[in-house]
Amino acid sequence: MKDFKQYCKSYSGIDGGDINAKYWFVGIEWSNHNDTEYRNKEWNPPKNITGITIEDSDDWNFEKRLEKIYQNLDGAKGKKIFSENSNSLKLNLLPLPFKNFDEHADFKRIYYDKTGFKTYKEYVNGILSLRGDLFSELLKKGTEKKIVFCFGLT
Repeated sequence: MKDFKQYCKSYSGIDGGDINAKYWFVGIEWSNHNDTEYRNKEWNPPKNITGITIEDSDDWNFEKRLEKIYQNLDGAKGKKIFSENSNSLKLNLLPLPFKNFDEHADFKRIYYDKTGFKTYKEYVNGILSLRGDLFSELLKKGTEKKIVFCFGLT
């Protein structure tokens, strides 16, 4: 669990973009990935955030919709969302993905051995307290106040 806690304090689940961004797009980690990818994962914390290319993303259709919103924001015209100097950053509050929320019932079976958290609720509460310092530091980056767009099912 110690390795997983370090992983959670890192840029894990933060997709990238402009680290000094004014516009943050924040959700919970959703993914079509097979959860076995994470059951056996070595928890190696990412060291930095880099720009991403949304065409390479698994969630291209969703990010294409975010791109439409982004293009209507002040200063975004002609810039690609989540690129290095786009003034946009994509974050996930939680580092592990869930394809749907029915998986919460299976949390212990899927993730307990690797994370040490027994329930999804315990996981969420633990992660948010672990990531607090990281998000506080990220909020200080740049000179402008942040405008945060939140998305998710709840």
